Amino acid sequence: MQIILATNNSHKTMEIKSILNFSFNKILTLNDAGFSGEIEENGQTYYDNSRIKALAVRNKISDKIILADDSGLEIDYFNGEPGLHSARFLPGLSQKEKNKEVLNRLKNIKPEKRSAKFVSVVCCILPDGESHFFKGVCQGHIAFHIQGEEGFGYDPIFVPSGFSKTFGTLSEDIKNVVSHRASAFSQTRNFLVYTGLLD
Repeated sequence: MQIILATNNSHKTMEIKSILNFSFNKILTLNDAGFSGEIEENGQTYYDNSRIKALAVRNKISDKIILADDSGLEIDYFNGEPGLHSARFLPGLSQKEKNKEVLNRLKNIKPEKRSAKFVSVVCCILPDGESHFFKGVCQGHIAFHIQGEEGFGYDPIFVPSGFSKTFGTLSEDIKNVVSHRASAFSQTRNFLVYTGLLD
């Protein structure tokens, strides 16, 4: 059975495919599946938004497994922002400019007050319409400088707990074990294998 990932983000797609570790021809992006149109993410939680995306695809394609995730960076000093609005944080700025602005707002803030976490929630809708959710969290802190070119989004400024370097410098193999998305999608993979839907 095939899986549709409710995304066309090439970086995210490659990351998720590596984590799921299924045959790549089993995993389709929205473009691969012929899905077109914008999906408005107007939920109040990661669970809401992941389900909104999954249901939007399910309403047009119902014979495949649908996986949709919503994720965000929660910075404690910012009272959990940008969180749910991470992708839409500081509109009009490039991602690199957003990262610089976050660091600028944390200028002179001591290490113990730079704590943060990445959160990812996956909504999995099965062909029979049954929904399941899987949540992953990666604790860490915000670096003092942009580090590395690996990954995407806020990866170059986030240092996961137990490491001294940002996700932007860590290899894909390491990130795909310790990240928030790795946790959420590994749980998803285990569920699909356990239920016999995929091997």
